Amino acid sequence: MFILFVGIFAGVVLYIEPPKSWTEASIFQIMAFFLPILIALTLLFDFLIRYLPHSFILSLGLILGLSFYAVNQLSILSGLLVILITLLSWRVMPRMR
Repeated sequence: MFILFVGIFAGVVLYIEPPKSWTEASIFQIMAFFLPILIALTLLFDFLIRYLPHSFILSLGLILGLSFYAVNQLSILSGLLVILITLLSWRVMPRMR
């Protein structure tokens, strides 16, 4: 499954026309770029963590950090806030049996 979503992401990068700037990107372009990454990271982390909600939270935190980095808004404060929000979300989500 992981390889499938990495392949979908590669197809998006190769075949969907990139926007000139972030503000010109359509919702389809943004979703087509970030959804395969999110699903692939979630599946990858799920092999390590073996709990899907925690894997999803960790993937969202990583994508948020990468998004801040991509638009040159990642500073020490924003990076610490992303880490803090990810860890608090991880802690709040109980492990169901």
